[in-house]
Amino acid sequence: MSKHPIPTGNAWQPSDIDPATVPVPVPVIIVKVEGPFTERDRKLWTFLLHAVWDELGIKPIHELPVAKINQIFRSLGSEHDSKWVWESAKRLARTMVEWEQTEEDTRYLVLAA
Repeated sequence: MSKHPIPTGNAWQPSDIDPATVPVPVPVIIVKVEGPFTERDRKLWTFLLHAVWDELGIKPIHELPVAKINQIFRSLGSEHDSKWVWESAKRLARTMVEWEQTEEDTRYLVLAA
């Protein structure tokens, strides 16, 4: 099995037949997801994780302007307003993820309350 899997599906067109997958090269295995999590939410989550990766363990709060997020996604073929960003962020806030750590990295051991 390849260390870096190949993405499948289309994150902008959720489909039960061809679900979108977005490999995240981090040393964790997601074992359980509870909540209203969609394929598009996973795409946004991956982007947000990437955007603050170097700040993990350094800053307790991370901020990105919604207009900047929307601009990046628009350039990749997303919707042309920021409403979807807020809707996705609300679903992400209600989603709980359990994971197993596969490598030593203390950034995964601190969870915000």
